[in-house]
Amino acid sequence: MERSGLKQLYLLLEELNDFFHQPENLKNSGDVERFVTRVYPELRKMYYETVWSWLPKDLQEELENR
Repeated sequence: MERSGLKQLYLLLEELNDFFHQPENLKNSGDVERFVTRVYPELRKMYYETVWSWLPKDLQEELENR
């Protein structure tokens, strides 16, 4: 695992946790939409590229075939 990827993942999880930890954030659909628009590109990159590349090949195959 690369250090920069771990830091990016941690910061993304921190941002998601901070947002969802505050119930008031979920009451305004405009706030939710702006948050998703801002955060989704990073979430997608972490899911499809960074974390995926950390998985062993056999686990990648297992997940692809489920």
